[in-house]
Amino acid sequence: MNTRLRRTAAVVALVVAMGALATGCDLALLHPGSGSANANACPQGTWTLDAESVPTQVSTFLGTATITPSGSGVQLVLGAGNDWTLTADQTVKVAVSSASLDGTATVKGTATGTYAVSGTKITFTLGNVTGTAGYSANVFGQTLSGSIALPKLGSVAKLWALNESATFTCGTGGDLGLKFGSFDMHLHG
Repeated sequence: MNTRLRRTAAVVALVVAMGALATGCDLALLHPGSGSANANACPQGTWTLDAESVPTQVSTFLGTATITPSGSGVQLVLGAGNDWTLTADQTVKVAVSSASLDGTATVKGTATGTYAVSGTKITFTLGNVTGTAGYSANVFGQTLSGSIALPKLGSVAKLWALNESATFTCGTGGDLGLKFGSFDMHLHG
């Protein structure tokens, strides 16, 4: 019986070694999973925003603005059928020096569309965006508040109404990085 176990173990070891040689020594079957359902299908999956940065100034109807998003109330779903949905409930700080504007906006909206992947590039095409940005701001010493529809926000709306290409990276920990022309997003699965 002991001899039979040793022979079986030797055969299993030989099969594993031959499989490793045949696949370039990558023992893929023996690798542990990353712990995220998104890691294998990246960029497909349901992603929640960890961090977002807008390193360049953005044109708005009031002038060039510095935008500082905060909070993680953004979820991006990249479907298997090349459709995407982004839902947002997020706060952003807005500063426009030419209009002496300093304010805060709360964005609540939904955007949908399609996407295409080529290598590490993902191109988003916007189908529809709905929602509002409620704001409270000081402009030239006056306090203003109200709301504006997301489609009327101009280029600022692209932070939620994705309609451009991005370079993406998939991390082994189940995360997704998107680098657009004027902003970056880091999401987790």
